[in-house]
Amino acid sequence: MAPSFRTFWPHSMRLLLLAALAATAFGVDADHCTGGVMMEDAFACTESEVETAEEHIFASMSMELLQRDLRHTKVGVLAAEQLALEQRENSSSIAEDELIVGKENRIAVDEGSKTRDTEKIEEEEVGEAAEDKVQEPTVNCSEYPVFCDSKLNCSGNPITVADKDAWGKKIVTADGHANLRSWCMVYPSYATALPKCILEDSKLEYAKAMYEFQTIAQSTEADGAYCFGSGLCNNTKVTLNTTLQEAEGICSARYGDRWKGIGWADLEGPVAPAVPEMYNHSPMPRQIAELFAMAACAMGNYQCDVFYCKVNYCQNDDYLQRFGNLSWAVA
Repeated sequence: MAPSFRTFWPHSMRLLLLAALAATAFGVDADHCTGGVMMEDAFACTESEVETAEEHIFASMSMELLQRDLRHTKVGVLAAEQLALEQRENSSSIAEDELIVGKENRIAVDEGSKTRDTEKIEEEEVGEAAEDKVQEPTVNCSEYPVFCDSKLNCSGNPITVADKDAWGKKIVTADGHANLRSWCMVYPSYATALPKCILEDSKLEYAKAMYEFQTIAQSTEADGAYCFGSGLCNNTKVTLNTTLQEAEGICSARYGDRWKGIGWADLEGPVAPAVPEMYNHSPMPRQIAELFAMAACAMGNYQCDVFYCKVNYCQNDDYLQRFGNLSWAVA
């Protein structure tokens, strides 16, 4: 075992060495053994005094070392805390910058989306406006004057896509009356027969002109089935003096309000499959014939169709033989 510091060195030398070390390294006051004995008199100190002085110096050195460690630790902690604070501040600043940039990007995206949506809406509105202005071919008022009459006004107020869509669902006017303007849909057909009914109220002239037109169109077979199947041949309510308004009342008595709910789409749906049968001299189904009669109520020519049927089909033996079984009494 190596000798200890105390047993190996003389007490006076130990004291001098410790005093020098303490003063140099730690600034510890060790210039005496007891109460004011100077270092030059250190050799006069006894062994116990030297040991006491040693213990005092060791204690001072230990305290100084402890305080130095605490100072270093505190400085390290403060430095670490400062670094962490700076890092948090930097992170917060970066996060704020990212939020600002993200918000600006979202605003830019939103503005871009709004711009695109606005452009799309404007394009749709322009398209709808352009589509709504799509009209039927220009009406020739000189050749087909009935379509320019104020009751139809197909020229002054041409039908639009919106009109067609509305009449596809319901032909009657908004207030539930016969819609004479719906005849603009078939321009220029029936240009000769139509005015006899809605302008002149000449039911017999209408019957003649309509039969001529339908003969050319090869539609008399279908019309014969229509006249018997719809019950028009048995109608005794309509007379030569029946007005349009009175005809509406007769339609309501016969069909209720169903005629007010008829649209072009109702005719196109069930009629298309029946057309080949009608032209093959097959009887028109009663329900289809009734749809056509209610459409005549909605278009304002029901009272004229009654006489069209009676004059041309109801007393014709050929049509009676083929379609008479479809007829029934009308109250």
